[in-house]
Amino acid sequence: MSGPIVVTEEQLLGRTPEQLIATILQIQMQHQQYVAHISAQFDAISQQLSDLRGSLVASHQAAASALSSRDPPGRPLIPPPPPQHATTPYSRAPPIPMQTPSRPGRPSAASPPTSSHGFSSRPPAQAQTPQPPGPPQYKYGTVGTVEEVWKEYREGMDGQPAIEELDANWGSRWRPEPRGRTWYSRRKVIWDKIKEHIAEGMGEDDAVKEVERLRDGGTINRLIRMLQDERKDKGGGDDGLAA
Repeated sequence: MSGPIVVTEEQLLGRTPEQLIATILQIQMQHQQYVAHISAQFDAISQQLSDLRGSLVASHQAAASALSSRDPPGRPLIPPPPPQHATTPYSRAPPIPMQTPSRPGRPSAASPPTSSHGFSSRPPAQAQTPQPPGPPQYKYGTVGTVEEVWKEYREGMDGQPAIEELDANWGSRWRPEPRGRTWYSRRKVIWDKIKEHIAEGMGEDDAVKEVERLRDGGTINRLIRMLQDERKDKGGGDDGLAA
């Protein structure tokens, strides 16, 4: 997206007051859109850095756990050779010891099995670091009435979680892609209008009906554009992408 347009002094000379006002409004609108676009890019980069930091911390913890739990190699268990006795022509042969029956020794349970090379055959312990679950995948659907838009936000539709719950638990992490941010920003102008009526003392059902009355049989997209224009006229801009 290119930056806001730049108007030179020569381009403003000779214009009527109405043309100057229209030019100022156009510059203001493009500036607001440019600021919203930059804010969305900043949020996306911040989220990517946060995810990368979490992955690096998890990898470091897994490597440290694997190193700390690894067994040192065992020493070779090869017995030393028997001592050699020198014999002379005048030495007598040593007496033959009496053989007495003995019970076979009980194998020690503490000694680990060894391989043919004399090293312990116990496999090193595998480090298992639990990975925190990520945000759920949300399917951005289409609706036809204000009541359905509000139900998506408060209760959830088609077996999906409520938008209000996703925002409370994950912030903007559940919609990192540009399509999700655009979908969210367009829905938000309707949610904000309903919340505005509720803040003025209107009941929730009545607030939904009041915004539905504004739709006047038109499409949801037409209602969104109307509410966006209303917000711009009040000087609020489009803050949906920065949410």
